[in-house]
Amino acid sequence: MNIVPSSLGQAPSPEPIYNRLFQFLDNVLSLFEIKSTNANGTVVSQEDLITQDLVDYLEEKQEFETVDTNIAFKFENQTKEGIGITDIGVRLGRDYSNVNRKLFCCIEAKRLPTPHRADRDEREYVFVDKTKYTGNGGIQRFKNGKHAADHPYAVMVGYVQEKTPEYWHSKINVWINELASAHSNGNMNWSNRDEQLTHIKSLLGMEKYMSINKRDVSNDSITIIHYLMNLTEDDLNDNSI
Repeated sequence: MNIVPSSLGQAPSPEPIYNRLFQFLDNVLSLFEIKSTNANGTVVSQEDLITQDLVDYLEEKQEFETVDTNIAFKFENQTKEGIGITDIGVRLGRDYSNVNRKLFCCIEAKRLPTPHRADRDEREYVFVDKTKYTGNGGIQRFKNGKHAADHPYAVMVGYVQEKTPEYWHSKINVWINELASAHSNGNMNWSNRDEQLTHIKSLLGMEKYMSINKRDVSNDSITIIHYLMNLTEDDLNDNSI
């Protein structure tokens, strides 16, 4: 991949930079550990706290382990994007001029399982029925164009704190199949084939999947790379937001 020197303030073409991002995530996500703890010493289960730990970790890997900062990334927690806030925004290169440090990828993060509360839809990784519950669905955000409306790729990270990535892969696909078969699913069209998660490969402590999801407004598709990370703890007992 040929990169124009950052002193010229020019960013690389998009396709190679996505490939480089996914390779970086493949290499480092498996070593991620939650640092934030509750008062009793157990690791937290709050999505926002885990995501802040993840951003700090990704930034540290970029800052101290990337030799050529022209081909690195800048990770931001809670980035304004589209008509909402994406959990993690990824910008081009750490040394590009500000005008070319475009947001080129959105990362949505969801705890698996969804915190056990009466106002939370257990399917939150995929979809939230807004007539019954609060919150927003992860894949749903990309389908309705709230995030990454003009991006070819997006990333989702599942914080698996109960059961296994394989279990949640199966559960997520069941939910998508049910949405595809339902008559009322929030005015969104779902496919029980293309939009299900397809396994790509097993990595240390996590599983990597891919789905191709149709946007409901533009009718084009976005490819989502999914990382289901095993972050289970024997004594995890905090299910707050």
